[in-house]
Amino acid sequence: MKEIIKNIYEFVDNKFYFKLFYLFVSFTFVTILKDVPGIGILAKIAQLWAVILILLMIIENYKKRKIYKFDIPLGIFMILTLIFNTVVYRNSENIKIWLVNLILFLIMFSVDVFRDKKTLIKELNIITYFYVMIMFFASTASLIMRFTGITITLKEVAFGYSRGVFENENALGIAAAIAIVMCIYLNYIEKNHKLKIFWIGNLVLQAITMIGSDGRSAYLIIIAVIYTFIFIWNKNKYVRAGLILIPTLVCAG
Repeated sequence: MKEIIKNIYEFVDNKFYFKLFYLFVSFTFVTILKDVPGIGILAKIAQLWAVILILLMIIENYKKRKIYKFDIPLGIFMILTLIFNTVVYRNSENIKIWLVNLILFLIMFSVDVFRDKKTLIKELNIITYFYVMIMFFASTASLIMRFTGITITLKEVAFGYSRGVFENENALGIAAAIAIVMCIYLNYIEKNHKLKIFWIGNLVLQAITMIGSDGRSAYLIIIAVIYTFIFIWNKNKYVRAGLILIPTLVCAG
């Protein structure tokens, strides 16, 4: 019995399993899966799991985890937004959004400093594979619906046309854009020639899906990734200064 409890504890306390689960649940929010009977229970399980993980982080990990520089602005941001949401903009919906952000910052996008780099990279790759494969099937289904004219109406929402199996065009375009970036990464690290061909094929599939979705936000993701890549890899300080100055001037204008 103790062994069973220990295994359950280790499973629940593993952020990697939670990230995979939460990633799938996030797809149920914006795709045709949201209308599957009983699917809503997964979101409640994810919320409960997230609360448990956060509590475990506070009780156990943060006793031996040192505070890094990137923790300070993140902590200030979360505290200030909580104060604003509870005092100034008092609204239950805002509190829910704050909790989602807390989950994303503390669990989904956090780096587990207690695990070795090799394990973290392996888990990152698995999560990337998982996302790209979900989008492979979602984009394939969406393109089939688009080119065959198939539509499915559920609860007054028509799936098909340029949105495919997603709730709206923007969601499909953004999801496909993220998959494009991930396919480039997977193709870069892949050693198997056949899998390289598959990742390139999937990249083309996602590009067609993104363009067909007519979602403008998707293009911003691609531009942002290219922009970031240039900024990181170009060591010329004048080029970097220009990369910072250009968007600043554009936003100011």
